[in-house]
Amino acid sequence: MRNIFFIIFISSIISGCGSINNFFGGNDIDKDRIQGDRISILSLEKNLVSDPKLRDNRVVLPPSKKNSSWQYPGGSLNNSLHNISGPNFLKQKYKFNIASGSSKTSALMSSPIIVDGNIFALGSDAKVNAFNLQTKKRLWQKDISIKKEKKSEGFGGGITYDEGTIYSTSGFGNVIAIDATDGSELWRVDLRIPIRSAPISYNNIVFAITHDNQLFAINNINGEILWSHRGILETASVLSSNSVAIDAGLVFVPYSSGEIYAIRTLNGSVVWTDSLSRTGSSTSLSEINSITARPVADNGRLISISHAGRMVSIDIATGERLWTLDISGTETPWVSGDWVFTLSTNSELIGISRSAGNIKWVTQLEQYLDEDEREGAIRWSGPILISDRLLIISSHGVAAWVSPQTGEIIETTKIPGSFFIAPIIVDEVIYLLNDDGALIAYN
Repeated sequence: MRNIFFIIFISSIISGCGSINNFFGGNDIDKDRIQGDRISILSLEKNLVSDPKLRDNRVVLPPSKKNSSWQYPGGSLNNSLHNISGPNFLKQKYKFNIASGSSKTSALMSSPIIVDGNIFALGSDAKVNAFNLQTKKRLWQKDISIKKEKKSEGFGGGITYDEGTIYSTSGFGNVIAIDATDGSELWRVDLRIPIRSAPISYNNIVFAITHDNQLFAINNINGEILWSHRGILETASVLSSNSVAIDAGLVFVPYSSGEIYAIRTLNGSVVWTDSLSRTGSSTSLSEINSITARPVADNGRLISISHAGRMVSIDIATGERLWTLDISGTETPWVSGDWVFTLSTNSELIGISRSAGNIKWVTQLEQYLDEDEREGAIRWSGPILISDRLLIISSHGVAAWVSPQTGEIIETTKIPGSFFIAPIIVDEVIYLLNDDGALIAYN
């Protein structure tokens, strides 16, 4: 397990380099240890009470649909997939290594991409790997590191897919276009600033966020920089590989300063901005404003959550904030119909009314391997909604199925390894990437 709940990255913007340490293997526990109790109040947050009016309200979800690819880090351009059809239990189909895992000096952070029966993954060694899922054979490998730089300084970044091309980013500050067929390099641009977020390609533009809170819009044909935008500089942030959301001709940009911007994709003009920072926080950790989770754009609303303790729903057209909850989170919320499901930094899974922001239920998950001594912090990743059930996975090798109706933990299963990257699902097969770089497929 990495030394989380939070790996705080203190950047050296001037030198343009960084390092991280204390990544180490976690221990599996007996699946019976995990217990979930529904509570009416967020135990470590203030003024968050489940709404008694929602007690008898049924959580109505849209019908599940088959998902045929996972070409973006968040599954779709707007990071919203509602209800994906798939298995409601975990039967291992196969397991094999697809990327270099986390070490003492670098971290495996990037979500894999699946397109046309092939999987692409960026390892902690700054190498992009391509495998065929049927044969398990490697198709190609592309080293995106810089010879004069230590590979440990290039951790982070991510990959995305668009029309036959893989676009990659890394801590070396490069955006690279790679032919998805053979791994050949098509172009690269050096932004000279570390990039920790994954890129997104849309309408012939690649969007990438640098560590000093700049958004670059790059022509995906030739690598030409079209425009850029700068947010407030923030020297402390939560280590992550997030990405933008795109909807209605706008790119929604989460910065580590707690700012979120709605920007026109064509010309870079700002439509509106909001801040998810929080004043009066009681601890130094809660003062870190970073928006680590991907924003979710869905049916005219933007749902976003920050580490500082703000979760908001914003009208995409006007920028008007529709509701606010004092919840701290680093995982991307899952939006399905009129409901939002999110994980808090206190290991709580929360069901929320999308329309009004009222809390339906809260489930307290296990927080520590040793609850009495509060040692061995556990991190949960997800959720993802699969055929009317929520799936979350953890750094201590546990997968939990949760009822979206009540928050009740239906079933828990031991899974091999430590997990910090949320599940993905393609063609009704669930794929988990553990911290050692092993892909485990379940059907």
